[in-house]
Amino acid sequence: MASRNRVSCGLDIEFTEDLEESIENSSRNGYDFICANVVRQGCTPFETANLCNKLGGVTDTSFLFNSQEWASLVVGKLSYFPDLTSVVTEKRICAEEAVKQELHFVAFLSLPAIIVEIKSKNCSNIARMINTFLYEGHHNVHIWVKVPLHSRNCEEDTWHWWNKFRTLCSHHSRIGLALELTADLPSQLERWQGEPIRVVYIPTSVFLMNQKGFPVLSRAHQQFVKNLMKLNCQIVLSGPNLNNAEGILVYHQYLDHLFQGAQNLGEYEKFSKGYEDHLQAPLQPLMDNLESSTYEIFERDPIKYKKYEEAVYRCLLDQIPDSAKEQQTAVIMVLGAGRGPLVRMSLRGAKRAQRKVRLYAVEKNRNAAVLLQHLCTTEWKDYDVTVVSSDMRFWKAPELADIVVSELLGSLGDNELSPECLDGANRFLKPDAVSIPQSYTSYISPISSHKLYNEIKGVMGLDKNKTPEAAFETLYVVRIHNYHELTEPVPLFTFNHPNWDLDSQNPKPEFHADVSAEVWDKKFSKKDVKDKEDMETNGKTEVNQIQDSQHNHIDPTKANNQIKSTPTMPTNSHNTRYQQFSCTIPFDTMLHGFGGYFRCALYKDVEISIEPKTHSPGMFSWFPIFVPLMNPIPLTEGCTLQTDFWRCSNGKKVWYEWCVTSPQASQIHNPNGRSYTIGL
Repeated sequence: MASRNRVSCGLDIEFTEDLEESIENSSRNGYDFICANVVRQGCTPFETANLCNKLGGVTDTSFLFNSQEWASLVVGKLSYFPDLTSVVTEKRICAEEAVKQELHFVAFLSLPAIIVEIKSKNCSNIARMINTFLYEGHHNVHIWVKVPLHSRNCEEDTWHWWNKFRTLCSHHSRIGLALELTADLPSQLERWQGEPIRVVYIPTSVFLMNQKGFPVLSRAHQQFVKNLMKLNCQIVLSGPNLNNAEGILVYHQYLDHLFQGAQNLGEYEKFSKGYEDHLQAPLQPLMDNLESSTYEIFERDPIKYKKYEEAVYRCLLDQIPDSAKEQQTAVIMVLGAGRGPLVRMSLRGAKRAQRKVRLYAVEKNRNAAVLLQHLCTTEWKDYDVTVVSSDMRFWKAPELADIVVSELLGSLGDNELSPECLDGANRFLKPDAVSIPQSYTSYISPISSHKLYNEIKGVMGLDKNKTPEAAFETLYVVRIHNYHELTEPVPLFTFNHPNWDLDSQNPKPEFHADVSAEVWDKKFSKKDVKDKEDMETNGKTEVNQIQDSQHNHIDPTKANNQIKSTPTMPTNSHNTRYQQFSCTIPFDTMLHGFGGYFRCALYKDVEISIEPKTHSPGMFSWFPIFVPLMNPIPLTEGCTLQTDFWRCSNGKKVWYEWCVTSPQASQIHNPNGRSYTIGL
């Protein structure tokens, strides 16, 4: 029923003897489907629990549609039975039997969904019956729970009606929300954006008439409806036609106008279209080699690489004064060069700064290194670029670097092991060397997202090699879309580079200069560097085979500033972290997990960020991280949410642990990395 280029809009009608005529009339006016009762309200045909009483003037007799038409043109409405809460046993049982038969009849007709209206928080019995219906039979009927935005007859918060219903039904994935717009808008509208809204009911009584006599919504209503349209909600128009001259067509035209206005997407939204709330496993950069198509996706981001170019440009200007630019050559090492975008940006930055550079492109993915070597003979043939096919942590660099450039960040900043990788590069940095990036901080914020919770619940148990709880002890890269952020993100873990504090654990290697700098510059310009097939066993380092441009073998031990010592990795305890944060919750809500982001200083004030308040406009290389909770936690207005996060390591792997300690304690998720780790 949903449409990509126009609003998907339905028409709510009462019971009709002629469904076919009603569908044709709604279609002529642009509506895609109707919401209708399949049983005439006000009748009590089920008192004797006789299934045959469904027909004969009580139920529509024009059941001439095929299953596809039922599934695409009609959404059922469950009759309202106040006797479901009756203390009179006979009345309650009668009402329960009537509900059962209507539900089964909807399943028989293959309707896609049925709308169940609740009018108070006293909804336990209907929730029990709906829950039973969802778990019995082989139907695929969805339940749309109709709840008004604002209670007309009392001051109750209607969100509690919905929350109670979905909690009683265990957050079932086939339960969605039919949110009815009201003339009065509550103050906590944003809370609804974390709920699984399937349709927005808009009564005609909510519309205003403009000066030309056409129906419009107030500005506040417009903005709210537009926000919900971005969640791919459908619209249902209900109530009598209050525009007799033009009919119901003008309502649809106006709603489609709002929909088109909600589709003005930025670069980030365009790139992420179709990925909304789709769970993805974070990369394992040290354990896996990326495919060319993955590199290609990252390379489409124009903003990120412009920022890197600017950072290199400014750094070179600071490192080499104008008076020395003809005599001095800066050594740049691109660590994790991939298919070469950072090399390209570094060369552009150097050209803008009018500084000489000698550049090493270090890449452990040998397949990508093949492309880099090709670029050395084509695009970069006029530059001093050396390709090194090696893991940066074990590479024996021939000289010290002035600048190291890397893009090893994950969605949480450090979750793709950038700290561990750059620690390995400390061995070949000059005392005044600069790392680009210089620092990065992860951010975390509590969020409510029924959608993401059910997405994760849906993959529980699919991996037979893991325990059922593993799905909720894993970090996910997600374009978080159908969610509500409860408070602003707060800083979590910070890492700075170069990390000179490592010196005590990993002493600087010894160097010698058997060959002059002049000989080095002559022999090693535009050379290819290859490593041996595999690292030697027992943790020994790789030895790189270095060749000059004529492919004559050069003894790497005779190079100027050649590292003599075998590089050894320090212990990783310095990269462990623990942080506790607390925040005050502004209103009653449900906590499903945490959104994770990062903010990175490339060089001085040149930054890239996916933290919502400082998000780099148009940058789409990273989606946020979602950190789930095993069980949703209800939060009340004014309560203090306290959460603990750990970044752990045992030298072979890194993992995260997390828990909630207030207002109620959750379990500690992922203890000892039992469900999710990142391999070193």
